[in-house]
Amino acid sequence: MGSAMSRGSTVVSLFLTMGFLVPARFVNAALVQCGTIRPCNFCDLLVLGRNIIDFIWWNLSLPLGVCLAVFAGFLFIVSGDNSAMRNRAKGALAAVVVGTFIMFGSWLVIATIINVFARTSALPWQWNAPQCG
Repeated sequence: MGSAMSRGSTVVSLFLTMGFLVPARFVNAALVQCGTIRPCNFCDLLVLGRNIIDFIWWNLSLPLGVCLAVFAGFLFIVSGDNSAMRNRAKGALAAVVVGTFIMFGSWLVIATIINVFARTSALPWQWNAPQCG
């Protein structure tokens, strides 16, 4: 029971810490720039998707990965002679590294496939940076 409570408090602490890591300039940022100035269209839906993905990748996943890597380093340092704790630290660090490679590797694979097989001149903007006028 104590271990589950400890894990729960660790997770809650991480999410509270994440609130301080997200820069304040993103708090007032709009997801889309339409609706009040001009009517929304399909391009704005693409911008919304890009804004959500950018927020998740750069403002949540990256700081969370750094926090977990620091936590794994802390576990590794305080493990001393405890091989179980050392293995837990190695597993946590490996999970951070593998997760980061999967996250950015998937973007690389998708970008490569689109740039090789799609006719990029058919789009009015670069496929990963829609700009609505």
